[in-house]
Amino acid sequence: MRGFFTFSQLGLVAVVATVVGVAASTTSRAVSDQMKARPDLSAQMQPGPRMPAQGGGHPPMGAAMGGMSNMAPKGPAFEPATVCKQCHEEIFRDWSQSMHAHAREAWYFSHKVGSERMGMTCNNEHNVAVPCQTCHEPAGVYPLGAVMQGRPAAIAATEGVSCDVCHRITAVKGTGDFAFGPKNTKRGPYKDAKSPYHKTSYAPLIAKSDFCVACHGQLQNLNRLTVCDTVRTWRESRYAREGKTCQSCHMPGATGAAATGKLAPADAPKNRALHRHLFRGPHNDPALLREAATVKQTVAKSADGGLDIRVTVTNSGTGHDLPSGLPDRLITLKVEAKDRAGIVVWQNWRDDPYHEDRQAAFGLFGFNPKGGPVPPMGASRIDRLNLLPEQTRALTYRVPPEIAQKTVSVESRLTYFTARRENAEYFGTWGLAGMQPKPMAEVVTAVR
Repeated sequence: MRGFFTFSQLGLVAVVATVVGVAASTTSRAVSDQMKARPDLSAQMQPGPRMPAQGGGHPPMGAAMGGMSNMAPKGPAFEPATVCKQCHEEIFRDWSQSMHAHAREAWYFSHKVGSERMGMTCNNEHNVAVPCQTCHEPAGVYPLGAVMQGRPAAIAATEGVSCDVCHRITAVKGTGDFAFGPKNTKRGPYKDAKSPYHKTSYAPLIAKSDFCVACHGQLQNLNRLTVCDTVRTWRESRYAREGKTCQSCHMPGATGAAATGKLAPADAPKNRALHRHLFRGPHNDPALLREAATVKQTVAKSADGGLDIRVTVTNSGTGHDLPSGLPDRLITLKVEAKDRAGIVVWQNWRDDPYHEDRQAAFGLFGFNPKGGPVPPMGASRIDRLNLLPEQTRALTYRVPPEIAQKTVSVESRLTYFTARRENAEYFGTWGLAGMQPKPMAEVVTAVR
């Protein structure tokens, strides 16, 4: 059986998002309850069918770390998010459900430990070498000494992209290239923010998509091929022209109190315009995924009794490329003709959408110099099949007369997957924490 990929049921990595909200507060309370409020993402998934890998396997993922001297902060270690929770409990609860909180557990990243993980790197839009840790485990990079010595920063290092990471950024030069301010000053979108526990600073950048470039701009693999380009595709879209930021979709607005924890000041404002820290995406918001694309279908009988099927898929609901973020994300279109018993009598692909029906596969498909499939992060050639904002792909199919006469319905389904199974197995993460593949859209047409 010839196969390019199968799909894993792994945890979904973060979609484009940025942290916006009130400045995080700090106290000296113990942080032993850090993990208690975080959701359990450890459910084991049932493995799906496995396709054989082709052509030489996978290359090494990284080289020596580079660019660290440009990014190391001069301030002290990071505060654990549970410290912030004591004043900002509802914000903490939202964040705990997000992939920012679990960025360290992303399957591409979490299989490596210690020096191996630190050796994984990409290049950003300015050709600066960016270690993967910079965005997946930022508190494990700044400073490493505090983490290794087991001080509170070690707890912060397990939290992925935490409150203190985003609310201490003072400047974003490019993807993975940003600067931090002092530990006791928290930066946010309010000019009048006050806290009895830390200093505050107004930071309009934190409410703009330019802030998201810190981790969601352009990244290239070691062969200088672009593998992540979320913010650039947004900048060239109608969404950017209309002023719709990353935060508009991924951090829905609300009204209420930003400080709601047990140590929140009694005089804290109760009716602020807030942005929830959910960082909406396929991992926690099925509705957002269903709004991402539109599928339309027409079915017509031809003169010889066959069926002519036309399906269009439009990136109608996202302000960036689809799929976006982790380069191994995939979307497939499955078209099936069924008989009266509901049995599939015809389909556009059976095992491998890329090789059997290339246009029915959406995403980035990487190859090594021998033409074998590899993860995009290690590819020397990439076939780019994702959709830009508002882009439409039209697919046409022909069902022969002998099958058409049995057909009573035609169904087209769009489905979101995290990655190919062989890639996940290479990284040692197949079957780890994750979520089921997600339905995006479905159209059923009766045939008479």
